[in-house]
Amino acid sequence: MADSFRIAEPTFAEWGYYNVDYAALASQPLAACACSDGMGRCLACEDMVLACQRELEKVSTFLHLKGGETEHTIQACEHHVQALAQLAGGEQLVRLGQLEEAIGAALAQAAALARFRRSNFSGLWRQMRRMRDHCAGHFGELAELAAASSLFGEAALETHQLARASQVFAAIQGCHAGAPPPPPLPFPALARWRGWVHPARVRTVLRLLRRHLPDAGSDGPAHTSLPAPCPSPPDSCPSS
Repeated sequence: MADSFRIAEPTFAEWGYYNVDYAALASQPLAACACSDGMGRCLACEDMVLACQRELEKVSTFLHLKGGETEHTIQACEHHVQALAQLAGGEQLVRLGQLEEAIGAALAQAAALARFRRSNFSGLWRQMRRMRDHCAGHFGELAELAAASSLFGEAALETHQLARASQVFAAIQGCHAGAPPPPPLPFPALARWRGWVHPARVRTVLRLLRRHLPDAGSDGPAHTSLPAPCPSPPDSCPSS
């Protein structure tokens, strides 16, 4: 059966170059495996591992660089918002306009990165599942590489950034209305932040929420204080 899955086009067209090349991975031949019958190395398996590794490094490097850009912008806006009270009326209005533009761009980029991450995770994991069904040994090698990458982490970075950027945006709107800049909220460190639910665990998380929170509906926010997912994702994973 032909694989009809497609990775979603990114919000910004120029990011498309950094998408996982799903078609190339899907076309990698995985014929009879010689790894488990004592016949020696299986070149088809090794080629697939190398192809997945290249795609993983490409996407992870892009996410790291773009996430760093967003973080720099948000930190600068957080600093300048707190300094608004020291500016005169005209200068404050000019700075408010600059901050509003900058934080709006940061919000858009953080949201786009979250979508980019989830879509590429789904695509790469589908091909890793194909590898798992073909050769458990090489799949284990690939899973170790994936578990150490930023793509297959809990991916809390964008959620953390969106929350902080939203606070800055709200402070800017308050200043437009004549209110003084509020003190910054004590956000948890990123290492302790609970981000978007690992796509392979959505059904499990919803089941746990319904069991422990009888009033929790299926459309509630996908945030949880459950432990981070295991390095090797479960068998089921959404297709998009």
